[in-house]
Amino acid sequence: MKKLMFLAAQELLEEKGFQIVASGGKNEVYVLDRDRLAHPNYAQMWGVQKVDEEAYLGKSMEIYEFLVKDHPLLLEVEGAERIKVWVMVCENEIIGGYTFPDFHDPHYGGVYSLEGKTLEEVNEIRFQAWKKDWEEKYQPSKN
Repeated sequence: MKKLMFLAAQELLEEKGFQIVASGGKNEVYVLDRDRLAHPNYAQMWGVQKVDEEAYLGKSMEIYEFLVKDHPLLLEVEGAERIKVWVMVCENEIIGGYTFPDFHDPHYGGVYSLEGKTLEEVNEIRFQAWKKDWEEKYQPSKN
């Protein structure tokens, strides 16, 4: 079934018109929990999804990595030659993904949606307001 999910992720990207240049295969596997959602990196990854993250708490996530060309984000980001794409799978269903420009030199910043939209565009809310709401919802556990 794992190979089928990789192929399904690949097919999804091709259907969107992205030319796959390389694949990193399964990049990460984790069980989604509130502590992970409290981490800034995962907050942004989940913040650009069109699904309710709460529905996936306690479930295993598989992340598949690809490098693509012909992505709309290339028109928006100066200096990027390709786009890194991660496709998110839960219980053998593709639930979303996120992207980041592939630069020759290290760059910092937030991820974009699978289609290349910003967190503000996906959520239709200013980043600072979204961040405040997210942090109130997913404060790190105090051990």
